[in-house]
Amino acid sequence: MNNRNYFIDYVKGILALLVVLGHVIILRYTYSDYWNSYSTWLIYSFHMPLFIAISGYLTGKDINIISYKQFIKKKAQRLLYPWLSITTILTILIIIFPSRLYPLYQANNTFDCCYRVLTLFWFMPCVFILNLFLYWINKSKIYFTLFIALFGLSIIYYYHYPDYIFKQLQIIRNAPIFICAFLVKKYNVINKIKVQTLFFLSILPFLLTIFILLKKDTNLLTYHPLYRIAIGFFMSYVSLIFMYACYRLSFIKSVFIKLGENSLGIYMIHFIIFLFIFPNEFYTDKILSPSWTITFILTFLFTAGSFYLTRIAQNYKISRKYLLGYKN
Repeated sequence: MNNRNYFIDYVKGILALLVVLGHVIILRYTYSDYWNSYSTWLIYSFHMPLFIAISGYLTGKDINIISYKQFIKKKAQRLLYPWLSITTILTILIIIFPSRLYPLYQANNTFDCCYRVLTLFWFMPCVFILNLFLYWINKSKIYFTLFIALFGLSIIYYYHYPDYIFKQLQIIRNAPIFICAFLVKKYNVINKIKVQTLFFLSILPFLLTIFILLKKDTNLLTYHPLYRIAIGFFMSYVSLIFMYACYRLSFIKSVFIKLGENSLGIYMIHFIIFLFIFPNEFYTDKILSPSWTITFILTFLFTAGSFYLTRIAQNYKISRKYLLGYKN
């Protein structure tokens, strides 16, 4: 019996497309203008927080039925294997094509260079570490209370400790939405609330988001982490409600479902290709300024190409296991 939730695949497919679009639109701007644009704000306000929320929601399926060792092994295979594989591939490309990729990593030393490569695909180690916390938080109220205390301290002293690990991997900012999504699944909140109520409740987050946007500028990088967390919650909820409303009406629903089933591969592979083709545009103020039509065409090509390569990788045992994180 197939219990797969195709709506989640549908959402992941849309988010995967937005991840690609979020990288491609930098070709339209200088690096500084990129973060000040409304298009960047709109995409980055919810696409990765919602991916994090989906990961937390799906964790609720098996956290209570397998041992800690089995849990860690499963998450390591799904998240750490692909992370180490794709960063190894990128490192090899840097060694083979140093003049091509050097603008990406003008690091002060070898350690800093390696660190930049490892944190480039921050999503996978972030979710893995959050899963480690979640397993123990779920076991005891004491651990949950301790986690809340540590999270509070991390917010208070957010600007007083180095970027390494918790800030660069975005663990602190994504922990609340990850935990909340898990609790929604654990206590079956969605099935206890009427759909009409969920739609009505989306009005308040939308208004609060507008309020924050009017109060702040469009550069999310300048926001205090509490604002970033709030924006992530509000926009993820509003966008999820919007996607739900469109789900049954979408005539290309099957396309997004297919993209969602292969979203991890698209996330990794498109970025490698994009960095190799446009290294200067991503990290400097060099600008190509393509039209929106060209931008959407490039987004389609990068998405389709990375999807095709992901499907090819699924046909081989080694790449299926270590690059895509599937069981053989």
